[in-house]
Amino acid sequence: MLDLKESTLRKYAYDLEKAGWKFGKNELGHRQYNERDIMAIRRLIAAKKNTSMTFEQAAKELVSMLKSEELAVPAKNNGSANDQQNDIAELKELINKQTEVIKALSERLTERDQYIQKRFEEQDKRLTERDTMLLERLELIEERKREQAESIKYIAAAKEELEEELAAQKKKGFIARLFGRT
Repeated sequence: MLDLKESTLRKYAYDLEKAGWKFGKNELGHRQYNERDIMAIRRLIAAKKNTSMTFEQAAKELVSMLKSEELAVPAKNNGSANDQQNDIAELKELINKQTEVIKALSERLTERDQYIQKRFEEQDKRLTERDTMLLERLELIEERKREQAESIKYIAAAKEELEEELAAQKKKGFIARLFGRT
C-alpha cells in the first residue's frame, strides 16, 4: 500500500511513536497498521518530501497536527429524544424477532430430538424382535440335533440287535436253520 521496504516502514513507525503516535499491537507486540496509521505515514512521507525538515521533526509536527484535528472533530450528536425512542423501538423489535427465531429453532431442536428418540426406539424394537427370532431358531436347531442324536442311538441299537440275531443264526446248525428249529 505504501510501496516501502519493511525496514523503512519500521523506521517511519518508530519516528511516529517517538513523536507520540500510538499504533495498535498484537499479543506479541507487533505493530498492526490501520487506515489511520497508513494515512499518517503517507502524510509523513509527503511532509519530508515537501520540506527541509528531518523525519523526527516532520513526525513531531504531524502528530501534533493530527491530534489537534482529532480534537477539532465535533462530538457525535446524541440525537433528540424522539430519535432515541425510535432507536429503542427498533432494538425492541429486533429483540422480539430474535426471540421468535430462537423459539422456532428450539421447537425444531425438540422435534429433531423426538424424531431421533422415536428412531432409536424403533431400532431397539427391531433388534429385540430379531434377537427373539434368532433365539427361537437356535432352540429349534438344538431340538433337531437332539432328535437326530436320539435317532442315531435307536438306529445303532437296532443294528446291534440285527447283528446279534445274525450271529445267533450262524451258530445254529445248517439243518436247524433250514427247517427253522432252534
